[in-house]
Amino acid sequence: MKHIQVTDQKRLQQLSYTGVTEEKLQSIYNHRDVLQPLVKGIVEDLYKEILSIPSLRKLIEEHSTLKRLKKTQITYLNECFAGIVDDAYIEKRYNIGKVHSEIGLDLKWYLATYTKYVEIIYKHISPVFPNEAINILLAIHALFSFDMQLTIEAYEMAEIEKAAHPLRYELHKLQKVNGFTEQDLQHLDQFSGYISFRVDAIMEAFRQSFSERLWEDYSYSFFEREKFFHYVKKLFITIFSRKNLL
Repeated sequence: MKHIQVTDQKRLQQLSYTGVTEEKLQSIYNHRDVLQPLVKGIVEDLYKEILSIPSLRKLIEEHSTLKRLKKTQITYLNECFAGIVDDAYIEKRYNIGKVHSEIGLDLKWYLATYTKYVEIIYKHISPVFPNEAINILLAIHALFSFDMQLTIEAYEMAEIEKAAHPLRYELHKLQKVNGFTEQDLQHLDQFSGYISFRVDAIMEAFRQSFSERLWEDYSYSFFEREKFFHYVKKLFITIFSRKNLL
């Protein structure tokens, strides 16, 4: 069985340069039945380290739950220990980078976490494979290095998208947080290409459209709506002032 099942030639070259070889993946695959039962303990130790950093703990509390993240990490590590790299594997790692950009995870913590990961894995596998631990760890390290490259690549692309299209990014962020529909966004976006627009005119039109849709939703108090519209207006002024459009 081939352990590298990737169709993209550039990714194959990247795998080769990173040191992810058939032989290394075969080594991981051969030991998967012993490695995979260690996964839960490895993940528990990893999150003990992560939670010791206040900023990372805060990020977890704001965007997810510890239980969900541990489950995701267990799935991730089991996939690594399966010893197979295919197109789906690459796509999943790429999506991790997008998520990290979305929640605002600093890359320094992401990279540092992989260092912790390697240390913790070695601690768990060295008693089980006293004579083979180093070779297995080198194979896992190569795979982790490839994963990091994919994640950072996606992270950087997402950050470039934010910088190039700040209005689009901010509107979609508002959509997630406040329940905008695509119709709301289109109503706002139709104005974004005109240099001569005025924020007050946009806000008046948007206020009417948005208020009509939520008129029967009593979960939005008058104060909450006014506070929300003030926030949106302030956001527009900030974004377009930076681009000298006002």
